[in-house]
Amino acid sequence: MDDRTIGIFLTVLDAQSMSEAARRTYLTQSAISKRIGALEEELGATLFFRTPTGLTLTPAGRRLEPMARDLWARSLRVRSAFSTAETGDSGLVLASMPGISELYVVPFVAATGAPITEFIATPPHEVVGELSGRADLALSSVRPAAGRAALHRVGDIPLLVQLPAEHPLAADAPAGLEVTELAAEHILLPAVNTAVAETVSGLLTGVGRVPPKVGFVSTGLLAQAHISHGSGVTIGVEESHFGLVSRPLRYDGQAVVVPLYAAWLPDHFRAAELESLAHTFADWLTARPAR
Repeated sequence: MDDRTIGIFLTVLDAQSMSEAARRTYLTQSAISKRIGALEEELGATLFFRTPTGLTLTPAGRRLEPMARDLWARSLRVRSAFSTAETGDSGLVLASMPGISELYVVPFVAATGAPITEFIATPPHEVVGELSGRADLALSSVRPAAGRAALHRVGDIPLLVQLPAEHPLAADAPAGLEVTELAAEHILLPAVNTAVAETVSGLLTGVGRVPPKVGFVSTGLLAQAHISHGSGVTIGVEESHFGLVSRPLRYDGQAVVVPLYAAWLPDHFRAAELESLAHTFADWLTARPAR
């Protein structure tokens, strides 16, 4: 079992199709099939079921998946370590939620010279999973499962209500909007099952105020685009765009925030550097002027 075979197994798994895996790897479908067949013969187990909707893992395949992802991630880190040693390139890859890199990490790099050279934009619940791939460090508002990764809470992100400048609430509450004031509004949120959506939904339920309509789109910026051409408000962490204005979201007079976590694999060959970087980012975030 070599790295190439592990990579092909994971590609087939993610693509759920031999033909799509072939397209992604620039191999023939026959070559992909032979690799999977050889792996199954080596392990003495069938790894995939063929279904009308695509390939799915057998129980043996499910047992192999976490080990295969771990082996693949370790292989990538070994290659990265030697590439760094040969070229002197010490850049780090950061996975984060859409918008967080531009809003927080880019200014951090400008202020400190942190060696972050690439971003991977990923939904919050999938960010930490990128550590099993190319990412060295992850930033997420979703706390990773215990034991999955080394973890440091780097700070809190204030939630902002984004709304048209002519909206009555924009003029009435320049210092911030209470959760209860949004009860009659159409609210558009970025992606169900994100920390923003869960926090806002929980607060509205807690005060016994359920808005007439709560909708979801994939990102906060897309939510702003829709609100700029319709009615209602959106709530997120991004700065305002498309002519909208921002008002801090408050609950009983206090700013509503979502936590931000930095995570990395404890056995990463640069783990000590990643931990130091996470703490430096936390210090910078604390000292940064409030928005």
